[in-house]
Amino acid sequence: MFKHPQRFGHLYQIEVDPAYRRRGVGKRLLRDSSSIAAKLGLSRVVLDVWAFNAAARELFHSVGFSEFGSKLVLDIKSNQGG
Repeated sequence: MFKHPQRFGHLYQIEVDPAYRRRGVGKRLLRDSSSIAAKLGLSRVVLDVWAFNAAARELFHSVGFSEFGSKLVLDIKSNQGG
């Protein structure tokens, strides 16, 4: 059920200036990130993406990222004064 420890990279944020989108810049950044991870001996690269961000999801899938797990959140609203 449990796996042995793994070392992996976590890509926290990627953004391409709108003027340079759809020119392969994002793919290049992702491929370079993967290449660096491989050179460091890491087993995978993990990233988070908003469910509604279809363009980003398409980009990530196009370079080989796949769905893995899911996050659910519950926002707790502050009950001020009462």
